[in-house]
Amino acid sequence: MLTIPKLLNHCENIAGLTIAELAKKHKVDLNTNNKGIIGQLLELELQTEAKNKALPDFIDLGVELKTIPVNDDFKPLESTYVSMVSFNNMPRWSKSFVRLKLLKVLWIPILKKKNIHTSEICYPIFKELSLEDEYILSKDYEELCEIITFGDEPRAHLGKFMQVRPKALNSKIRSTSNNEIRHPLGFYLRSSYTKKIFNNFI
Repeated sequence: MLTIPKLLNHCENIAGLTIAELAKKHKVDLNTNNKGIIGQLLELELQTEAKNKALPDFIDLGVELKTIPVNDDFKPLESTYVSMVSFNNMPRWSKSFVRLKLLKVLWIPILKKKNIHTSEICYPIFKELSLEDEYILSKDYEELCEIITFGDEPRAHLGKFMQVRPKALNSKIRSTSNNEIRHPLGFYLRSSYTKKIFNNFI
């Protein structure tokens, strides 16, 4: 039976491997134009359960897996995608998929090198959502959802810990909401928030 200590132990055992070494183990070709390839490799290695279900990656543990590139100073280099905005179903924070995915997060920092092959897997960070962080995230979420509900697209500067940005493979993709054609949007955690998390573990 999988437990959080067993999951963390697995992650610690692969820390220090390069992405090329992990790809070789799983016979995955890195020479593809796939931005999510690192996350998919870690999902293969750790045997996540959720697949495409609206649930955390490790269903029984309620734990979400997130990979994020960092520099030599362990500073996150980009924001972190959480979930798509569902225009026709935006529940309150307490019932939202966003909250469900952020309650328990297993962060796998990836030390970014000159290319994806030599980038390295770092030691894992397991973080349960604190009451203080949840309060701020809930305020961000409710404000962003209110703007979207009124048919507007939130500006990227809105939200202290979380923002909403376009989420699509190309700018021509559109989604339908109440018979309106809209850009697909996603909820993202700001790098300043993940930096705050990581600073407590350095």
